[in-house]
Amino acid sequence: MKEGHPQISKPQQGESRYLASGSGFILSKDGIVATNFHVIDGANGIDVCINRNGAVKSDKTNDISLLKIEDDSFVNFSSIPYAIKTSIQDVGTGVFTLGYPMSNILGEEIKVTDGIISSKTGYKGDIVTYQISAPIQHGNSGGPLFDKQGNIVGITNAGVEDAQNVGYAIKT
Repeated sequence: MKEGHPQISKPQQGESRYLASGSGFILSKDGIVATNFHVIDGANGIDVCINRNGAVKSDKTNDISLLKIEDDSFVNFSSIPYAIKTSIQDVGTGVFTLGYPMSNILGEEIKVTDGIISSKTGYKGDIVTYQISAPIQHGNSGGPLFDKQGNIVGITNAGVEDAQNVGYAIKT
């Protein structure tokens, strides 16, 4: 254990290891991971798929955090198989999400949902986010929002529990 990084104890039989989960995606070959600030806020420990630990840079206002994988056994990725598209997408653009929603119920495999960009503004007219029709559940937060060409166009960050297929994603 590195100084300043808490130890996560192994769960006992019948006990869950995690209190919450979220999603994220690799931004660089050297292990920079993007997720939402609210996914890591208050965490005593963070597991990143195969490795744990790392430095964290956060923008609480825009709900974005960048994690750096720091593990002696980590090997840089050979490539990143997608691009990040920073232009504002049109209403009606086809999109899909990848994430780990409700992993305690739906399982730990990655899940795909698809839909469209419903609005260029998010909750209460927020210009930083899109409204999307791709279903978003707890655990999707921090995952990538792709256009149909495989470019990242946003980071999923919220859904509306009382509405069907109303989600939000932070624009890239």
